[in-house]
Amino acid sequence: MEEEKIEVKPKKIKQADLPPSVLKKEKRKKKAVRNFFTFIIIIALGVTIFWFGWIHPDLKPNQFATITNKITKTTTIYDDTKFCWDYFALIPTNVTVNIYDNSPHAINIKRQGTLPSGKFYSRYISPDDPTNFDYAIDMQVIYQIKEEALVEIVKSGLLTPVTSNDNSKVINADQSLEGYLVNSTQIEADVNQDKEVSPTNLEDAISNDDNKEEKKASPASSKKENKKAVAQNSATISKATKATKDFHQSYAANLTSAIYAYLTKRSSQMEFVTRLALDNTLIQEELSQFIQTINPDVKLIATVVNQISIPDYELYQQIKNSIKEEFKPNGASLELQQQMLKDEQAKIYNMNKIEALQELGKVLTTYPVLMDYLKTYASSDKEMELLKLPK
Repeated sequence: MEEEKIEVKPKKIKQADLPPSVLKKEKRKKKAVRNFFTFIIIIALGVTIFWFGWIHPDLKPNQFATITNKITKTTTIYDDTKFCWDYFALIPTNVTVNIYDNSPHAINIKRQGTLPSGKFYSRYISPDDPTNFDYAIDMQVIYQIKEEALVEIVKSGLLTPVTSNDNSKVINADQSLEGYLVNSTQIEADVNQDKEVSPTNLEDAISNDDNKEEKKASPASSKKENKKAVAQNSATISKATKATKDFHQSYAANLTSAIYAYLTKRSSQMEFVTRLALDNTLIQEELSQFIQTINPDVKLIATVVNQISIPDYELYQQIKNSIKEEFKPNGASLELQQQMLKDEQAKIYNMNKIEALQELGKVLTTYPVLMDYLKTYASSDKEMELLKLPK
């Protein structure tokens, strides 16, 4: 006989039936696992909060970053030497980080030409030499924005982030001296009235050989005049700067105008013209000191003068005014002009009348029958009476 196989299933042991020591071990295991996963979640949450609140832009040399908070409406400069973490950055799109370039920029001023109508005015001095009022300027100004002025310039929207393609390092001045003189009346007033201080010509702020003794004699008044001149010039530059969207382009335009104004004013002073021709180093130093007063937000690095040749603007103005007086119409010339105008009008009237008679003659030659018609109605028609045809 075959033996019957009996399967015995293991009896499930309930947790309540386990010994207390085993139950404690199970609880400790579950608690350890739960604590481990809780720790991992806390670590992950902390790392996430740390990462999104940590502000660490990748800056290259001569670059800086600004941190703008939309809630507090503040803009600060990022300091790469300190750890920067802001809980406002945890709010999406609340904190904006922009990177700007503050590398040194160069402005090239390389222009040559002739003052307006300069060749014509030059003939009054020397008929054989039309180059008396020619000019040539070839110089370069290298500068950088001061760190303490970066925040205000960024707030004004005059700097473009490096993500844009408009960050040029070299700017070429596009304004010519003759164009500046045509559009500016300030220079003419300064030259004629010989002003000591003007917004575009800070001659008292320059420590040149002419005014060193005066500054030593009255240092207090000289400092006040210099501060006043710099303040006036800064206000003029800031107004012009706000009118444009780029700080560097605006500064280049204002710098070019200021240098033109300074050279034009100094061109009539013999000692300046002599030093301009003999010693290039002194001119570079003088122009450097002048350029530093144009905009207080800019740090001048170098001024390189290759060539400067400026005509005497005061002599140019004298010849210009004398020619205007020479050709200024008087009473006799006005009467002559009026008489010539009347004669010309009478001449035109007679020519028109002759042309009308010629056309009438052609018509009568083609149609002779019209002669009788004209004789009949000539007495009643005023236009026909003017022709004075025979009846």
